[in-house]
Order: sequence, then structure tokens, then C-alpha cells
Amino acid sequence: LALMLFRTVDRDNNGTIDLLEFYQWLLVFKYGKFEQKCRFGFDMIDQDGSGTITIAELMYTVQSVFALMNSLDLECPDT
Repeated sequence: LALMLFRTVDRDNNGTIDLLEFYQWLLVFKYGKFEQKCRFGFDMIDQDGSGTITIAELMYTVQSVFALMNSLDLECPDT
């Protein structure tokens, strides 16, 4: 999950997050419009940047979220 977030915030794909990239991410996260937040979430799941989400990318995301929840000892809400 951290790697997915890193790849999304590192907009110029140079392997680092500079202050401007970090600041832009914080602004979208805090003040962004719904469309901007959706784009950020989509880009985070679309790991290869193809503009589509494959089943493998979605499964990786779901597995990462559940692994994080398990590591934090969180339970899934009942549906």
C-alpha cells in the first residue's frame, strides 16, 4: 500500500517525492474536489499507468488493504 501511494505521489517518476509533489498531494487530499480525489484513488490502483484497472491491480489493492487492517488488528465492518 505504501508503494502504491509513493508511486502516485511521485508524479515525475524519479524515485523520490520532492516538497512540491508532497504539497500537491496534501492539497488534493485535504481540499481537492471529488473528481481530483477519485483520480488520485484511480491512479493509485492503476499501478502501470495504463488508464485502466486490471483484476490483478484490484486484487493487489484489496489484499494490501486487508494486510494493513490485519497488521493494525482492525476488524471489517459487518454488512
